[in-house]
Amino acid sequence: MNRLTLQRLSRLRLKEARVLLREGMYPGAYYMAGYVVECALKACIAKQTSRHDFPDKQRAFDCHTHKSLLGKWEF
Repeated sequence: MNRLTLQRLSRLRLKEARVLLREGMYPGAYYMAGYVVECALKACIAKQTSRHDFPDKQRAFDCHTHKSLLGKWEF
């Protein structure tokens, strides 16, 4: 998946999360919202990674553990 695909997927899943929330399906909305964040973070990583390169392991770890996200990534 490339960055644009991840961004589109994130937006689509956000719409789905809103529908679930509106219908009172809170666990599903919560799960879907987490998936939205995951796709958005992957899109941010993809923006800073060359096509065939792997991201720096520490950067990926920090992203997964939410350490210093706002200082490291451009949203």
